[in-house]
Amino acid sequence: MEIKVIYRLLIVVFSAFAFLFLDSCKKEENEDIPAISKYGFLAVCEGNFNWGNASITSYDEGKGELTNNLFNAVNGFSLGDVAQSIAETEDRYFIVVNNSSKIEVVSKSDFSSLYTINDLGSPRYFQAINDSIAYVSDLWNNAIHIINYNTGDLVGDIVVNGWSEQMAQLEDSVYVGLYATNSIGIVNSNSHELIGEIQLNLPPISMRLDKHNILWVLASEFGGNSALYRINPETRLIELEWEFTDITLNFIDLPTNADHLYMAYSSGLITKITLTQSPLVSNLFSKDTEGMYGFNVNQDGEVYIMEAHDFVQNGSITKYNKEGEVQFSIESGINPNTIIFR
Repeated sequence: MEIKVIYRLLIVVFSAFAFLFLDSCKKEENEDIPAISKYGFLAVCEGNFNWGNASITSYDEGKGELTNNLFNAVNGFSLGDVAQSIAETEDRYFIVVNNSSKIEVVSKSDFSSLYTINDLGSPRYFQAINDSIAYVSDLWNNAIHIINYNTGDLVGDIVVNGWSEQMAQLEDSVYVGLYATNSIGIVNSNSHELIGEIQLNLPPISMRLDKHNILWVLASEFGGNSALYRINPETRLIELEWEFTDITLNFIDLPTNADHLYMAYSSGLITKITLTQSPLVSNLFSKDTEGMYGFNVNQDGEVYIMEAHDFVQNGSITKYNKEGEVQFSIESGINPNTIIFR
């Protein structure tokens, strides 16, 4: 009897030590996983074509905590080859990895990998159109892919002529930049059909929908002329067009519910334009940003400029206030092209 009691006590003691050991290991393991920024941003860093070094940079502005290679650190495997863009739903991020023909889907809470959507050709941008279906634009496949983003299944394609780019949705219409035809395609999101096009003079590369449901489109040739269009989706007519020949308009951004559209030029000039019927342009500041590779503006009108430097070493992200004063500058992954605020 005494032997049995002693034996049971030994088991209890051993189990307690084992539990404490495993728990301490788990804590050490968790400590190795970087904290995800709750106040700051995530930056998409393309990496180099065919190098497989795409990455995500996380920066917590409140704590000043920087994490490069976030996806790799959390998930233990590489993000892939050329991270093109990032989109979000309520609980997930969708990272479009162009040359790997896939979208990596991660949890917003801890950035852990949930699943991968494969076999997407050369994907560019992700646009959720309801609680299960999304469109994915494509560089080479003459199609906009239709995916069920809950299951990860490719469920169809919308045939277009050539390269498709950024998208914006308003009610049952999805507007998509069609680079090869210098036009904005109009897709009916119920029938998944291309029902019309709005013709431009230059290929569209970026678009934003403002709080008045007016579409702003940046169109530009590589290293050449550029133009900004204001399009009324109700009439599907171009209301205003500005052409830029002396300098190139490189980027536009429009924070949610903002009163201004922000613009960045090849010269380093940063301006903003009112969203009124007769828009007014105001110069904000000008910086020597020869390596400017991305441009975003937060809800407070503060400007974030991404620089690629020599396209091989790590890039940088610099935040400026409205007066053009540097708030901080951090080192990012290679070739940062856009950020998403958290």
